Amino acid sequence: MKSPSDALQPFVAKTPTKLEATTGSPITEAALTLATSAAAISFAGPATLLLPAIPFLVKTAAAGRQERRMHANFQEIERVLLQHEAALVQLSDEQYALMNEVVLAAMGSTNDTKLEYLRNAVLNVLSLSELRPQEAVVLGRVVRDMSADEARFLVTHHHPERLISVSRDASQSPDHHVIDPDSDEALCVFGLLSLGVLTPGDGMFETMGLLGYSRLAPKLVELISVPTHAAKG
Repeated sequence: MKSPSDALQPFVAKTPTKLEATTGSPITEAALTLATSAAAISFAGPATLLLPAIPFLVKTAAAGRQERRMHANFQEIERVLLQHEAALVQLSDEQYALMNEVVLAAMGSTNDTKLEYLRNAVLNVLSLSELRPQEAVVLGRVVRDMSADEARFLVTHHHPERLISVSRDASQSPDHHVIDPDSDEALCVFGLLSLGVLTPGDGMFETMGLLGYSRLAPKLVELISVPTHAAKG
């Protein structure tokens, strides 16, 4: 059995994955450097990627489930990218950075619903347009930290111009989504607010107490939604 220190040593794959064997372009191979490393570390032993400093947790059933989940995630990501090799070769620096963040988030996630959103993002990164450097940084941070429920709330309710969190008896209006402050939806709103996806109103009387979506929100929705078309390339 490997010691905890062994689990921290660099892992060298004995045989190339299908993706590594198929893609000869240095740009293509570089695009998955972090993803391949993350998956390879997990192959060395159950949950060594997530729990390298807590060896007794490696023996748990949950660690075994996570190892299997990580294997499946990597295989699915590999399958998707193999189908879009030309687009992968043409990644911009910003797309490259965001792709690595999305894949590493998928490798570490334990929530199946969030994994669906992250798998969407793997493909959507390839066609995400006009991505600025700081946007790539912030989007990567948000997809890593956003919960599955927050992602679902955003995709479902990103159309209203404003959101409001008030008492249960507040009246609905076309441009407001009224939220019970004691509900799970309110927790999603608070989480999205802390991530910068939602922002407070502009201080005017008519918008006091209202929350609006930041300019990051449309790109985040585009990133995690079910892809509507194949990536260009």
